[in-house]
Parts: sequence; C-alpha cells; structure tokens
Amino acid sequence: MLPLGFPLHPALLLPDDQRAEVAYEGWERSLANVQSFYVMGTDKQLSAYRIPDVKAVYAVWPQAHKVLVASDWWNLPFNWSDRIAYQQFLRAQSGNPVLFSKAASIVLTIAVAAAQKDENQKVFADMKIIPACFHIDGFDQRKYSALLQGVPMLIKEALEYMDQSNETLLIDMAKGFGVTKNTAERFRRFISERFPNEPIGKVTTRQVRRTDGFVSRHASHLENVLV
Repeated sequence: MLPLGFPLHPALLLPDDQRAEVAYEGWERSLANVQSFYVMGTDKQLSAYRIPDVKAVYAVWPQAHKVLVASDWWNLPFNWSDRIAYQQFLRAQSGNPVLFSKAASIVLTIAVAAAQKDENQKVFADMKIIPACFHIDGFDQRKYSALLQGVPMLIKEALEYMDQSNETLLIDMAKGFGVTKNTAERFRRFISERFPNEPIGKVTTRQVRRTDGFVSRHASHLENVLV
C-alpha cells in the first residue's frame, strides 16, 4: 500500500519553481546521477512522528523498498537500487548531497516510517529535495581570477551578500561544482551590481560554455543551503 501523498513522479519532490529546469528530458541518466541533491527536513519529520533516530528510519528500508518496487517509480529510468547504505541516510541528515534516486528513496523511507506512527502523515508534502546543480554560464577559474585581481575583498563581499561563510565556495563554483539556485542567483546578482560593466552569464543546469573546459561535478559540500 502506498503511503498517503505518494507523488505520481519523484520529480514532484523538487521545488515547484525549479522542477522544469532540473527535470529536463534525459535528466534521469545525467543530472540525477550526480551527487547534487539535498534532502531537507529529515530531523523535523523524525521529531513530528516520534521516530527516535535515522537508524530507526533505516530499519524500515526493506518495507520502503517493497513500496518502491511495486510503484510506478520503479519503472522510471533512475538509478534505483535494491540496497541503500545506512551511510546515505546519515549523509542526507547531516546536509550532504546525494544522488536523486537516493534522495527520493530516503524521503520514501521516512514516509513509510512515519505512516507506522500516523497513517495520515504528510511527509511528502512537508519534505523537499533541493537540487544543487546550478552553474553560472561562463563563470570559470579565469573569470574568477580576473574579478579577484581587481577587488581583493571580493570573496568577503560576495559571501556576505550570499549569506554564505565558507571562503572556498567561490573557487568551487569556478571549478564547476554545482550549487543551489538560490546561491547561484545571489552570486549572479552580486556580480551584476558590483561589476555593472562585466558581462555575466545566465544561471543554468545545462552544459555550460566555459573557457577552461567544463566537466560536470557534484555539488559543492561547502554551501550553506538556504531554502
């Protein structure tokens, strides 16, 4: 039996305003297979449904897997697995990005665990999978170095503007590591305001035109994910 609120498609767990950009044709075998998805709200759900810890959630994975296999999700071309390591649940809870299939499986398992406490659980409505696969077209290490050369305090100013704290986040972005749309758009606005005559590309999830050769990388682990 499917838990209450089970989405017809796992992409419905993505934010409404980002779904079209992330879930483009063929993303199941490309973008979804990069560790770029944050599971938001795990601790809140554990508290709401009196689930003691993530280990108790993981113990329910066998039941959740049966639900997954019996659902239409299983026939979608994601990298579903019969097994999921406990470490993946811990990664998600601690704010580290995982593959989309793992993120969706974790949300499903939390919903199944919550349903054992309250059949009217609202896990699917309350939790979201936040994608951190956004880049700024043309922002690479050359562009970063050029901007930094002109403004030595660039990093400090930019981080304050973006509500971020890790000093190496910008170089991660320049190297091609993905960030959330919120962070990418804030940085783009900062560049536009701080350097009004400096051309800056669009925020995108697609293959980016770069001068240093682009290789799609997993999400930066240095971001403070703001929702």
